[in-house]
Amino acid sequence: PVVAIHGNHEIRRPINPIEALHKSSLLINLHGESVVLEGSDGKLTIHGMGFVPDKYAAKALSSWSPSPEEGFNVLMLHQSVLGYVYPNERPLEIGEIPKGFDLYVFGHIHTPNRGEIHGKPLLIPGSTVRTQLSKSDLKERGIFLFDVEKGVDFFVKLRRQRTLIIKDFHFKDATVREIEKEVREFLNEFPWENYELGPLIRIRILGELKDGERKSDLDLKAISEEFKGKGIISFSNRLTSKFMRRLGRIRMARRGFLSVKELALSIIEEEFGEMHSISPREIFQVLESDLPDEDVLERLRRLLLDNRS
Repeated sequence: PVVAIHGNHEIRRPINPIEALHKSSLLINLHGESVVLEGSDGKLTIHGMGFVPDKYAAKALSSWSPSPEEGFNVLMLHQSVLGYVYPNERPLEIGEIPKGFDLYVFGHIHTPNRGEIHGKPLLIPGSTVRTQLSKSDLKERGIFLFDVEKGVDFFVKLRRQRTLIIKDFHFKDATVREIEKEVREFLNEFPWENYELGPLIRIRILGELKDGERKSDLDLKAISEEFKGKGIISFSNRLTSKFMRRLGRIRMARRGFLSVKELALSIIEEEFGEMHSISPREIFQVLESDLPDEDVLERLRRLLLDNRS
C-alpha cells in the first residue's frame, strides 16, 4: 500500500486531496496515527503526522507521543526542523523528536538530503519539482528507496525533469536599455535545442542603475514573452541607485541606526570615493566648521585643487 501524510499545501485547500484519496481507498493517510504492515520477513510500522502550524508542532507531537512497535519502525513528519529548514515561526528541535525509530523521513524541505537523528538515518526526499529557484534547488530531483534489511538507501533520479540554470548579471551605472540588451543577447544565444524539456532559467539582475534611470522602467515581462515556449524564465530585479542608497541611509538615520555625522560621511565618501588622495573626513571637517559659507567654499576649492590626481 501507499502510506502518506499531508503537507502544508494540502491543508490550505477546502478539500484535503490526501484525505480524499484515503477515503477512496487509494492510499493510507496518517495524521497522528500508525499503520502496521506485515510480511513474511516481519513487521513494518509506519508512524505519521501531517503538517501542523509551527507554533503548535511540538505540543502536537508530544500529545501524540508515538512509540516504536515490534519490528522496523519509520517516523514521518512534515514540519520545520531546526538545522534543516528556515522556519517562519518556531521549528521543532531535534530533542523534541521521539527516539527509538529505525528510520526518520521528513517532508516540508524542498531539497533532497540525507542526515541522522538520534543515531538513525534521516531521509528528506524533497519536492519532485524545483520551487525556490535558488542555488539549493540545483540538486536533481528524485525519490529514495530504502532497503530495510541492509539499512541502506538509494536515490533514484527522475528521468524527466527541467534543468535549473541560474544566471547573474552585474551592472554599474547602467541604463535600462543596456540591461535589456545584455539579457536579450544571453537568451538569444542560449542553446535551447540541447534540452529535452525547456529549462528553468532564473536571471538575477544585480548592481546599480545610472542616475536618472528607474528600476520600474525595466520591462522584464516583455523579455519573458519573447522567449515563451522555449523554457520557463523568471527574474529577480535587485538593481539599486545612488538615490535609493541615500534614501536607505536617511531612513536608518531617522531610526537611530546612523548618526547625522555618519550619514554625511557616507555620502561624501560615495561622491569622492575615486579621489584616493583626499579623505572624506577632511571634507567633513571643513563643512562642519563655523566659518562663513564663502570661506567654507573657498577652503573646499583649495582642498580639491591641492589633491587633484
